[in-house]
Amino acid sequence: GDVGPPPRLIPTCHRSGQLKWFRVDNIIDARVDDATPFCAASEEDIHAFRAESVDGFRETGDAEDHVFFVRDPEARWVGKNLLTPMRAERSDNGIRVTVRTAGALRVARFVVALGEAASAETEHLRMVVEELARGALRNAAEPGDVAKARRENTEPARRRANR
Repeated sequence: GDVGPPPRLIPTCHRSGQLKWFRVDNIIDARVDDATPFCAASEEDIHAFRAESVDGFRETGDAEDHVFFVRDPEARWVGKNLLTPMRAERSDNGIRVTVRTAGALRVARFVVALGEAASAETEHLRMVVEELARGALRNAAEPGDVAKARRENTEPARRRANR
């Protein structure tokens, strides 16, 4: 298990057979089921899974090194509010943040939220940041019902109403 916030566990998923993060507040019901076998995991596997996670998130695949830069003055706040296990080193005019994780999407969301104050320096992180930013810009530039339809993967309400 692990602590939060929010409180989380690292059990073996019975569907995939893989270790996964589960939030305690998402557990609706728990009971002993003698028909379902216990899925053990070694301490080494749990330790590696946790070490390759960022802020309680881990995607499938291998861990990679991700690096991004945050300029001053925003770097002062960011340096005090990094996600576990991100590490910052002081650099000219800001901080360089590094993390080794299989949670690139979570790191990219953090970078995107910093806007123009941050820039991805590693290729995979840069690609994920660009994809997230393009999606946000596309939805911001479209009328509300068009963006909603895109999210819901349906045709825009405006076209349905004109039939």
